[in-house]
Amino acid sequence: MSAFSEMVAADAQNVFLNTEEFGERHTVEGHAITAVVATNEQLAVTGGEALGIDGNAVVLYAQETDMPENPGVGGILNLDGSERVVEDWNIEMGVVVVRLRRNEAYA
Repeated sequence: MSAFSEMVAADAQNVFLNTEEFGERHTVEGHAITAVVATNEQLAVTGGEALGIDGNAVVLYAQETDMPENPGVGGILNLDGSERVVEDWNIEMGVVVVRLRRNEAYA
C-alpha cells in the first residue's frame, strides 16, 4: 500500500469512522462494530436519489477488517437485527461501502 493510501485509510478510521465524529456502534451479523449508516433521507440531501436510492435503502460504511465475508449481491446481511439484501459491495481505501435494501420477505 502506498503512503497516500495508508494516510487515507488512517483518516477513514481516525475521523470518518470515529465515534466522536461520524461513526456509531452498529451490529453486523451479530458483531458490534463502529460504522456509518446513511439512511435514504440523508442520501437524498447529498444527491442519493440520483443514484437510485429508494426509501428502503441504506448505505453502510465500515472498516474492512470489521466486516464479515461478502455474501455477494443478492445475499443477506443482518444490520442491527434487520435482514437486508446486499445490492452493492465495494472496498474503497480500506472502507467497505455496502448498499442494502430491506428484505421484503421479512418486512
